[in-house]
Amino acid sequence: MLEDAARAKVARVLDALEATGADYKWVERENLHVTLRFYGERPETELPALKEALARVARRPPFTIELSCVGAFGGMKNPKTLYLGLTKGAPELAEMAKELGGEEKFKAHVTLGRQRSLRGLGVLTRLLASYEFEPIVFPADAIALVKSTLSPKGSRYEVVSQQRCQAPL
Repeated sequence: MLEDAARAKVARVLDALEATGADYKWVERENLHVTLRFYGERPETELPALKEALARVARRPPFTIELSCVGAFGGMKNPKTLYLGLTKGAPELAEMAKELGGEEKFKAHVTLGRQRSLRGLGVLTRLLASYEFEPIVFPADAIALVKSTLSPKGSRYEVVSQQRCQAPL
């Protein structure tokens, strides 16, 4: 999850994108995060091993993350998923994701929304062509194992375990 100050700044970006009226499922402000690895459904018996992996990956010094551009999976002409991309911290996050068994093609990002239909797409893409915002900088000083529960109202996240980053002894 993002810290409060960073979340508030990302929320302003989301507000601008939502104001276009484009038909997207926008991420709830309290759910903004960077995913290192999605494990899917797992049995309770795997929880100790997942917590240990989290602790192992947290044995590193904190570093800085900078979000400074809007990107899109699917391309900017028909963005299926909109996200904020990183200009600082991406290599460190990719290394952490790899240690957790994540994908080789990992692309660190904060998801903003997912396209539902083409309604309002023209207004959105015109905004994206010129949209700029001040970079959002915050410390990456903790890693969390998060349980996601889907419901008709959207995803609900619950932190199962959290580790502070620290240099190895």
